[in-house]
Amino acid sequence: MLNIQTKQDEITVTLKLDGIIDLTTYSVLLARLKAEMDNGVRSFVFDMDEVFLFDSTGIGELYYFVSEHKVSINFVNVPSFIQETLEMMGFFDALKQIETEVETN
Repeated sequence: MLNIQTKQDEITVTLKLDGIIDLTTYSVLLARLKAEMDNGVRSFVFDMDEVFLFDSTGIGELYYFVSEHKVSINFVNVPSFIQETLEMMGFFDALKQIETEVETN
């Protein structure tokens, strides 16, 4: 299960995530991201404090979404075991590369 609470400032939506991000819950996250994009949001912050699983399917789908839609996503309060996995996979570097491509185009 994945619960999402949102908070918006001028240009960024913070998504407070609670639960797991995997094949069974990714559609919930995707629907929320698309709904926010329909309202003009292109910058997101994921508050991961209450996430206890972010599996490779969720990671891959999120990467695909970011690269396809050219949105900005930053992470806060990432549990250390998830942070280590994302760093080991090169996920943060890949997101920075997408942002660089968007800025230069």
